[in-house]
Amino acid sequence: MGECIRLARQGVGFVEPNPCVGAVVVQEGGIVGRGFHSSLGGPHAEVVALLEAGEASFGADLYVSLEPCSTTGRTPPCTQAIMDSGIKKVVIGALDPNPKHAGRAIPLLESAGIGVVTGVLAEDSQRLIENFALGLQSTRPIVVAKWASTLDGKIATRTGDSRWITNKPARIAVHEERARCDAILVGVSTVLADNPALTVRHVEGASPRPVILDSTLRTPEDALVVTAAQQAPLIYCRNDAEAERAKRLEAHGAVVVPCPPQETGVDVHAVLTDLKSRGIGRVLIEGGPRVLGSFFAAKSVDLILAFVAPKILGDGSGMAAIVGRDVELIADTIDCEWLHVDQIGPDIRLIGRCL
Repeated sequence: MGECIRLARQGVGFVEPNPCVGAVVVQEGGIVGRGFHSSLGGPHAEVVALLEAGEASFGADLYVSLEPCSTTGRTPPCTQAIMDSGIKKVVIGALDPNPKHAGRAIPLLESAGIGVVTGVLAEDSQRLIENFALGLQSTRPIVVAKWASTLDGKIATRTGDSRWITNKPARIAVHEERARCDAILVGVSTVLADNPALTVRHVEGASPRPVILDSTLRTPEDALVVTAAQQAPLIYCRNDAEAERAKRLEAHGAVVVPCPPQETGVDVHAVLTDLKSRGIGRVLIEGGPRVLGSFFAAKSVDLILAFVAPKILGDGSGMAAIVGRDVELIADTIDCEWLHVDQIGPDIRLIGRCL
């Protein structure tokens, strides 16, 4: 089971909103097949492990960090693949937290004459799927905070120039993350400065729904995020914003959503609650430092996706990645845990979560 958990961690940041899962096939005390869920919509860990094991699966034991799926979703049910493989026993780390599925695989497997053991390294297995479970239970989407910075933590020069801090492989990885998300969120300052389309490019996948935090409705009606969007952009403003501006934006296809005002703009919690009500399960925050700061201040960041380039700007010559938290003591910092670290071209990718 420890090997299952190690394998599962390789999927962190690549499979969400699906859970990270690892599996191994054991025959006569030796591992004959390994697998992990590596991409959203791709084969599940059990199927990958069974394919690697091949005929050695017959009469073997299958270890899996999460209860096998028993219904058809993006892929066929793993319970059927297990029953077809000749596996004699399945050892499970954590049960599926979805109440529609929890425990359902066990009687299905047992009815096929397959032994089932549950709760092995259950606590470690549960930690793997904390964000998945949160997404099922929470009134808000999973929030991924993304930024690219220099080694000294700057996301742009003092003039606002940020193209390009990271290299093309890292930028492609960002578009892969966009394709995994239901929505992509920026502040109006990013729209005005960069006129981004916020679409998926360089990789296959649907573009997420654009979301703009724009307290006073300064978004231009001809902005690319409005005119080139594959889904109607959501623009969140203060509920005392100019009504005529809202009408003009809506005439161009945007959806304007008034929110309670805050000192820094709009209420982050209200925005996330509304996004969840619209079926948004995972949001990528690509806004500037103040937008990122507002989500961290609201304790509404679940995952961090940070790219660090081997570049140094120096003191006083750049913008910090996160603005808006005035901390005097190290004890008051936000603690994070790195879940995945790798190198993409010359840049480093770090995937973590707030503790």
